[in-house]
Amino acid sequence: MKLRISVIGLMGCALMSSSFCADAGTSSQTVNWTGDNGYKVRSYFVYDNSLSIVGVDGGGSTGIDYLNVEFYSPGNSLLFSTVDVNNGIPNPNFPQLLFTYDTITRTVIGDQVNGAFSLGRNLQLGDLYVTGLIGGASDIFDFNTIAIDSIANGTAFVPEPSSIMLFALGLAAMASRGRKIAAK
Repeated sequence: MKLRISVIGLMGCALMSSSFCADAGTSSQTVNWTGDNGYKVRSYFVYDNSLSIVGVDGGGSTGIDYLNVEFYSPGNSLLFSTVDVNNGIPNPNFPQLLFTYDTITRTVIGDQVNGAFSLGRNLQLGDLYVTGLIGGASDIFDFNTIAIDSIANGTAFVPEPSSIMLFALGLAAMASRGRKIAAK
């Protein structure tokens, strides 16, 4: 009977976002920002869940294993995608990279001094990046450092809806199973 419960729990974790289930000490999360004109930034990252604060800057990474940033047009077409961190190593072509995440509250907190963050890449035509302050004004820029959209509140944090739904489904399945076991 215990094996069945474990298998159900593992299946729930496999279906859910790993931000809810530890897998070899790492978790993942997706953060979305939407600008006033409808441009969107999506950041997906994998981090060491044994640390309370993880981050990355141009000089190195603390607990972030992988960080991907995608930019979408107001019509939801993918404009640009870049990998800022791979295997714990920040992309050396983007020294302005700055991203800090509180694994306890599951929120982006920016740097320790003023809450600044910067994601993306600004090297060649077609590149996009987002930069600003958590809790303050932020902007999405193109390669020519022209702001194409403003994010009024840099704290906008939106978990993926599918992750929330799968998490709730997993909880419901485990609760249902628990009731059946208790009834026996």
